[in-house]
Formats: sequence, structure tokens, C-alpha cells
Amino acid sequence: TKALTLGYSKITKILFEMSNDMNEKTNTRNEAKHILNQLRTREMAIMIVTWNCILQRINLTSKIIQSSTTNISIIVPLYNSLFDFIQNVRENFEIYENESYLIIEKQIDYKCKRNKKNVEERQQSSRQNFITDTHYIICDTLLAEIQKRREVYVNVEKRFGFLFKENLTRNEIMTKIKALILLYENELDIDAESFVDEFIQFQSITSSTKNSTTITLTDQLEFIRNMKITHTFPNVETCLHIFLTMPITNCTSERSFSFLKRIKNRLRSSMGQENLDALGILSIESDVTASIDFDEIIDVFSKQKARKKVFNNLLTNNSAPHKYKRMIFYEDNKNKLSCIMNRGENMLVMEAKNREGCRVMLNRSNRIRLQYFEICIFETIVEKEVFAVANIMKQYDEIAEYIYKKCAQQKSPPKNVHDVTIFFKNIKDERVVKSIPNFSNQIKMCAAERLSEYVLNQKANNSHEFFNKTRIITPISSPTPMSPHIPMSPPPSPIFAIKSSRKAVDEYDGPVQSSSKAVENDGPGFFNVQPLS
Repeated sequence: TKALTLGYSKITKILFEMSNDMNEKTNTRNEAKHILNQLRTREMAIMIVTWNCILQRINLTSKIIQSSTTNISIIVPLYNSLFDFIQNVRENFEIYENESYLIIEKQIDYKCKRNKKNVEERQQSSRQNFITDTHYIICDTLLAEIQKRREVYVNVEKRFGFLFKENLTRNEIMTKIKALILLYENELDIDAESFVDEFIQFQSITSSTKNSTTITLTDQLEFIRNMKITHTFPNVETCLHIFLTMPITNCTSERSFSFLKRIKNRLRSSMGQENLDALGILSIESDVTASIDFDEIIDVFSKQKARKKVFNNLLTNNSAPHKYKRMIFYEDNKNKLSCIMNRGENMLVMEAKNREGCRVMLNRSNRIRLQYFEICIFETIVEKEVFAVANIMKQYDEIAEYIYKKCAQQKSPPKNVHDVTIFFKNIKDERVVKSIPNFSNQIKMCAAERLSEYVLNQKANNSHEFFNKTRIITPISSPTPMSPHIPMSPPPSPIFAIKSSRKAVDEYDGPVQSSSKAVENDGPGFFNVQPLS
């Protein structure tokens, strides 16, 4: 506002030249003309003068409040003087109206507003409307905000006023100290009478020093520590320490002048408290932050976020590759190989699903090793399905039959699942082993409730046949090129050869012969045959 007040004529002159300069863009000329029309009004001239006067006083007062050497004892008089100044501005509109004639050249009157019809309220002039609707509202808002902030400091001054006010009676000091002890019960663990005696003695010591009239509260605290009389006046020192370390500025009114505005702004509306604290510390300790070498930190961070591309343009010269769905056992944080495979002559290519992922090419030997690994996986699955599952089911039925017999021997057998489960868990493992040599306590630990349900169902159906030795567990079938299972290639394992007679089948050319050779149009089933030596 100060620059606008002092350079008003120059600013309007430049805007006038820009609005009439045909070399400028149309939008630029229209915008300059619009700003010029706004500045050439009586209301704008008065606002410039008024705000310049108000903001200068607020700025100078704010600098004193934010000073590191200022304590709360001077804040209330500053707010009182600022409040009186704004009140004076509100009551002397004519002064600022006359000053506006000095910055605006032409005698421009207020804007005339169109009178509304059928309105019962009293019609006012444009000048009176501006005073009522603009000038008074600005001043009243400022007075309300200053009063709200002044009340906070007035309350603090009432609590600690006895520290810096002179000529107080013993009863006045007693009243303020009692209120302070109630507020700081943990810090001031003493009765009011002893505190009053301690403070009166401390006043006698400070008054006997040189320049006692100009000694500040900071000087008093330094005096206690330099003279090493802390144990003599412990509560006075605590009060001085609390008062002098109390923050003077408040966040709401000083936010626009604070460094925190640069960190927590509208573009970082979703920032968490942890990140805000970290950025605040970096800003406060800017000297330490400037001395840190961030090159190594940036290198480590960039490596963690890097995405590498492998074989990015591998199949650009392949005319029409055939695509088949396969299940691929590879996935990490950066890449996930897709189920699409492109086939060339004696090679397969797996592509990543993400756009910036990689492509992996497998030649003939790599593919054979991968299929051998798939054979091992399939053998393990078949072995578990054929042998392990059958043994577990057999023991499951044997234990169920054992529980059924034991429950029948009881005078009052358990009737529900909960009672059967408790009864089974209370049977010691040594007793079960005598009847079932291969007893596994894992079934007792993990499947006790299911066993109880199974026993009750058999009892309800009057069926005593728990395990049928003729039951056959069907192994899983071997995968075909288009099946959802794991792909497989000969030579098959002995387990698979016994349990399944399936053969690899090419989707296009039918069953694959052991003497077949690879050609360009072979389907993916070709890789399920034993390679030629």
C-alpha cells in the first residue's frame, strides 16, 4: 500500500499507456484498462490511504511483538494503543477522505448506485453508503480481532502482574499469588503465605540494587542465578522462568507473517503431522540443513525409485507372433510377468503387465530347464495328493472311530459338538497311540471340532463304517497347453507315469511325436516333448 500511495500517478500512467499500446495483446490491454478504471475511483483512493495508514501501524507493532527481547508485560499496552488508533481512524473518516484528493488528480465523485424501488429503508447518499458499508465494517472487524487477542494477554498479565507492578499492597499480592498457585499446582508446591514472604524479601533485594527502577524481569532472573540465591527464592525463580518463556505471538494472528506459511500452505493441505514437524525442524534449523550433503541421500533415493527396462524392443521385428495363455511363477515389487507369451522359432518371450516393465526371452535350453522345474513341482503335488492325503484321511477316520467308541463307553456320553471336542482334547495322547500307532496330535490340535461334528453325524445316521479301504484318491491330471495348471514336458516322473496316461497335445497339430522337429508354425505344445539329441 505504501508503494501504491507514493507511486499512484506513475502506476496509472503506465497502465494507461499499456491499455492504448496496439503492440500489446488484446487480453493484456483489456486487463490494464480494467485495473486503471478501478484505480480511478474515489472509493479506491480512500481505501489506499486508509489501509496504508492502518497497515503501517500494525506492521511496526507486530515487529515489536515478534522481537526476542520483548516480554508479555509490554504486550497489553501495545494492544491498547493499537486499539485506540483504529478507533481514531474509524471516527475521522474526513481526514482520509481529504488525503485521497492529494493522490487522485481529477475531482472524481463516488459511484452512484441505482435506487431500489419499493424499499422501506431510508435512502442514503453514495458517500454515506461507503462510510457505513465499507469504512465502518473494516474498522469494526479490526477492533473485534484486536480485542479478542488483547483479552488473552490481559488474563496473563493479571496472573503475573505482581512481578513487575510496583506499589502493590500485601493483600493484592496475596490474591494474585493464590490464583497463580491454583493454576500451577505442580510447579508451585508451597502455601500462599510463604510465597508472599519470599516475594516481599526478593523485592527488598532488587530495590536496593543500582538502577532498580529500570531493572527488567530478565535482569531479575539473571540476578538470582548470578548471585546463586536460587535456594533462597525458588518460587520466585519458577514464576520468572514461566513468565519469560511464555510465547508472546499467537498462531492465528501472526500466521501470515510466519515462516510456517511457507511450509504449510494450501498446496500441502493433506500433509500429515509427522511430515510437517520434519519440515518445520529443517526450516528452523536452516543452518544445520544447509551444511548437510544431500548428494548421497539423493542417489540412494533415486535408486529405490528406479524402474529398469529389460529387452524393451525385443520383438519389434516379429511379424505375427502367436499368443497363448500360460501361468508364470514370477512376480516382484516392480514387475509382474503376464500370462501372454509370444513364440518365435525355438524361443518364448514373457511380457510384463505394467507399461514400464520388462520382457524376458527364453531360448530352447532355458525353456527346458524351466520345464524341468515345473516337472518337479508337479511331482510334489501328485505325491502329496496320492500318498499324504490318503494317509491323513485314513488316520482321520480311525481317530473318529476311536472317539465314537470312547463316547459310547461313557455313562453320560457327550451330546453336542462342544462336549465332544472337550472330551477328545482331554484324552491323553499316550492312550490314543495304543489304539492308533501312527497317531498324529496335529489332527487333535487343528481338527478337533471337525472330528466332533463328523462323529455326531455318523451317530445320527447309525453308520459305524468310518474308513473304506477301497476308497481311491484321484490324482490331479496333467496340464495341457491351454489348461490353467502348470505346463509340463517329458520325460515324466515315475509317479506321473503310473497315475496318468495323458500325452502332450499341440493345439493346432494334434498329438506330438517324439521325432517331431521344431518348425516356425508349431504351437506351444512342441515344447512339451523331449528335445532331440
